Amino acid sequence: MRLLMWTLSSSMADKCFGVFNVILIVGAAAVLIGTIGTVIIAGVREQFSDLRISSNEAEARRAVADSDVAKQGAEEARANAATANERAATLEKEAAQLRLALEAAKEETARIHAGVASRHVSTAQRALIAATIAGKNLMISVQTWAGGDPEVNAYRDELAAAFVLGASVTIGDNTATPPLVGLLLLDFPAKENSVAANALAAAQIVFEYRRSEVPHPILRVGIKRPTL
Repeated sequence: MRLLMWTLSSSMADKCFGVFNVILIVGAAAVLIGTIGTVIIAGVREQFSDLRISSNEAEARRAVADSDVAKQGAEEARANAATANERAATLEKEAAQLRLALEAAKEETARIHAGVASRHVSTAQRALIAATIAGKNLMISVQTWAGGDPEVNAYRDELAAAFVLGASVTIGDNTATPPLVGLLLLDFPAKENSVAANALAAAQIVFEYRRSEVPHPILRVGIKRPTL
């Protein structure tokens, strides 16, 4: 310090003092401005940070809400699928029951038709009967045994027409109470030796055979046997 006193003049020292004071004031002002700016900018940055945090939190809440909606939609979809599967199973069960009912109705209709349909002697059956009795000099009486039932009379006539192709046939009417059911063939020999029985069997006509001391076979035609 003493050395500078000898190298600087008084006026120069005053000037340097003034310069350094200005520098000190400017530095102090710069520090003050820097401090104030730092505080202000820090507050602004904090606000932006808060905004980003709030935005992120809002996005997170929306994502959670969307996830909940998606989960609820998935649950509803699963519930709807389960309901649809149950409905499909119910419909399939009902369809199966309807198919069974339809088959049963068809069987019942066929049974009813079979029960009410008239009996007939087919062309093939007539040919088999004629072939069996050919050359046997058969005499046979074909009689109704049901009291004038039209179906019985028609079936008797068809049977008589089949036997007349190779035998001497007589036709008769008899009233029976209760009426005979089905066909009854009366003949003297054992069944396997009866020409008339063999003819009916060859034509696959269902009948009952009964041995009887009759001069010639008698075929009694009764009402149609009920179909169960």
